[in-house]
Amino acid sequence: MDCPRCRLSLSRQEYEGENVSFCSTCWGHWLTRSQLDNIVNNVQYKFSKFERDAVFDTIADKGDADRQGSEAQPINCPECGKSMERKRYESQCPVQIDECPNHGIWLDTGEIKDLQVFVEQNLKKT
Repeated sequence: MDCPRCRLSLSRQEYEGENVSFCSTCWGHWLTRSQLDNIVNNVQYKFSKFERDAVFDTIADKGDADRQGSEAQPINCPECGKSMERKRYESQCPVQIDECPNHGIWLDTGEIKDLQVFVEQNLKKT
């Protein structure tokens, strides 16, 4: 399977206990919704204050955590080739993901960490 951004081969990698596809060129991740839910709800790894602040500073500066920006070209699902939908991970979450409803989710560089920090911070509030 090829990266939807770089068109280079994805490799398998373990991330937070989940076996996901990873692009070693652009550092994007391809995974299923259930894998992503497991990763963001995994609270074993704690981010430092510096890491959390960096993510929230980016969100505050841009109004969201869309690392590709509104100018980003739509990408196609690496499995079926259809255009993926760009949307928020959850309604209250500022992180944008690319999702194929039939196959999985593409996360650009840093978006997986952004999601983990956002969910971890919200868990502390509850």
